[in-house]
Amino acid sequence: MDTLMLILAGMVTVGFWTFLLVQFLVERVIGKGEPAGNILFFKTTRQIGLFRTALYILFPLWGIYAGRISIVNQIILALFGFIAAHFLGLWILKKLRERWLEKFDDQLEEASRLIANSLRAGLGFMQAMEFVSQEMPSPLRDKFSDVITNVRLGMPVKDAMVELEKSVPESEELKNFTTAVVIQLQTGGSLAEVMDQVAKTIATRRRLRRRIQSLTAEGRLSAMVIVALPFFMAFMMNLMDKEYMRPMFEHWSGLLVWGVIIGLDALAWWIISKIVNIEV
Repeated sequence: MDTLMLILAGMVTVGFWTFLLVQFLVERVIGKGEPAGNILFFKTTRQIGLFRTALYILFPLWGIYAGRISIVNQIILALFGFIAAHFLGLWILKKLRERWLEKFDDQLEEASRLIANSLRAGLGFMQAMEFVSQEMPSPLRDKFSDVITNVRLGMPVKDAMVELEKSVPESEELKNFTTAVVIQLQTGGSLAEVMDQVAKTIATRRRLRRRIQSLTAEGRLSAMVIVALPFFMAFMMNLMDKEYMRPMFEHWSGLLVWGVIIGLDALAWWIISKIVNIEV
């Protein structure tokens, strides 16, 4: 039984690292990778791939800390590390995207006010967009610069605004902004007043989101404590008495307990996240 598990785990491990190696070599041949998209810190998809690869390398090493255990158990612990690295990488990238989106929405409120003031000063809409793209930092500057480039290349303003909305599909504030601009350009009227109203709407939604975050902060903290507590207790008990914790790493029943702990932790995190994550 142990030999079969060793062969199976070895095949999975070799296949996984072969896939990573081939993917890395292909990216090296093609180029520097595509733009990473709407995310903080990472500029290209290669940087994201290298970051996740580093997690895949580092997390399985925790099995070595368990001490002198059989090769089969070390491979099983390494597989647990692969799984943890996979989901941790997804969670970190999701949080970086959320931070990017929050920064973008914050800048969009100020940009709407600047456009309104520029229109009142006598500038046209595209001139106001260009002025805002020069004054605002990234990420909003990059998105507005794309709109200006598309219009200069002959794309209608309506289509350019649609492309802007498609570039950040997660932002409800941007949808309100682009919809208001397209309708106002088609029907006429005071676009400056519309931009002021868009800015007020964005500010109201931001205050509501922050209010919800403050009310659900206890639930999010509880989720983190619940997930981290079993691993913290196991780490402290292993420091105090390694012989007492050795069956958790050497015997198949201990490894089964680890699997149950990870599964229940994931289930608890998912349930609490569904409760505290309220869409606005």
